[in-house]
Amino acid sequence: MKNQNVFIIIISIIVIIIVALTTNFLLRINSANKIYGSDKCVGHDSREGIGLTVMTSYKCKVCGFNNESGSSMTPSMCPLCQKLTSRCPTCGKLIENTGA
Repeated sequence: MKNQNVFIIIISIIVIIIVALTTNFLLRINSANKIYGSDKCVGHDSREGIGLTVMTSYKCKVCGFNNESGSSMTPSMCPLCQKLTSRCPTCGKLIENTGA
């Protein structure tokens, strides 16, 4: 009986963690959609702007966390938000998946 109670508690904790992470990811996606809309990124010229190799602090526009970039041209959002929302780090617009 004691082992069954421990098992139920562990499963409950795992479910709570999964729900919390999913909610966090959905909030980030919703925030990015409000900030940047649903336009698709058309690509950028590699010569666009001049970036220096320095550590530059910036604040992610989606989650609000402070981050550092290895260039003076800071991205618009942190790497985790870029990945979760499938958005371009330069302009914040949606990146079209090519299926590759």
